[in-house]
Amino acid sequence: MMTKDVVMSSNSSTVQCTECYSASTGQRTFPPAPTKEWREYVAGWGSGIVNICITFPINKTMFRQQLHGISAWEAFSQLKAEGFLHLYRGILPPLLQKSASTALMFGSFEQYKRLLTENQVSNTSSMVMAAFFAGCTEAALTPFERVQTLMLDHKYEGRFRNTPHAFSSLRQYGVREYYRGLSAILMRNGPSN
Repeated sequence: MMTKDVVMSSNSSTVQCTECYSASTGQRTFPPAPTKEWREYVAGWGSGIVNICITFPINKTMFRQQLHGISAWEAFSQLKAEGFLHLYRGILPPLLQKSASTALMFGSFEQYKRLLTENQVSNTSSMVMAAFFAGCTEAALTPFERVQTLMLDHKYEGRFRNTPHAFSSLRQYGVREYYRGLSAILMRNGPSN
């Protein structure tokens, strides 16, 4: 059986349990509550999947316009001529990247905010700092953006059979190739969150 130290004050009716009070501050302490950040991770994952499934054809049209310098109508005509199956060619990298990215962003934001708040950082500051840190954490997923860019570029159409093949093909260039563009992604993600 576990025993608790009890400290009696000069007032005989006041009893303090040393397990519940901090010896250094004399303030009441509470055991940490179970965290529920997993819900934020799941919500972020789901929102990423819905986002990409809806916006991928639009982004593919925009990408073609930017890459080839053509009008929206010409890009749309190209995609239409290629057929429905090719419309979603290359969706796996952004789907994996966005669902993992938003899951990581939502969940890590909550964790950073909780940690900062527990360390007596003001609510406003903890929210701003947590958002910045979550954006920087999200940059760990840069390889997905790198492969997405390769998969969408017509120049590499015959070079990669699919997304896993593109990932494995980059291995020969080393880890730095997976993280090409990391500094720009950090500058985008940190402040934008």
